Amino acid sequence: MISISYIYNFLFFILIFIIQLYWPAILIKENLYFQLDIILIYITVLSIIYGRFIVIIVAFFGGLLQDATIFGVLGVFSLSKSIVAFCVGSIFNYRTIWSRNTQYIIVFASYLIHFIVSCYLTRGLDYIYIPYILISSLVPFIVLLVVNNLIYKGRLFSN
Repeated sequence: MISISYIYNFLFFILIFIIQLYWPAILIKENLYFQLDIILIYITVLSIIYGRFIVIIVAFFGGLLQDATIFGVLGVFSLSKSIVAFCVGSIFNYRTIWSRNTQYIIVFASYLIHFIVSCYLTRGLDYIYIPYILISSLVPFIVLLVVNNLIYKGRLFSN
């Protein structure tokens, strides 16, 4: 039997995806745009709350949908978002053992891996993309911390 929370999360994921489609992109350089990855933030929240298994599947199909509609190269976001779901899903298993700072490091490192993989597979890895990767990782991390404090009252990450 499907839980009502899964139905709510599915409908909220569709809403997040539609918002992601129409979210404005900022031109950084020629052919280089920055767009806040709201789907990545939502996958992070789901991974911390529900663990790895279900969220890896959601991340894969969410990334595949995002590849098909936004990116054009199939499989890049599916791979990188699945990696993020796996890494951040570890927080669900070890949240009582790991300190809050360790959990922050894992999330930020997962975001870095996500953007390094997606940048490497689409543009190649060149030193000119390092600031783009750092900004693209730092902004969703800051938004996640704001969401954690405003919506979840600091309960996503525990000591």
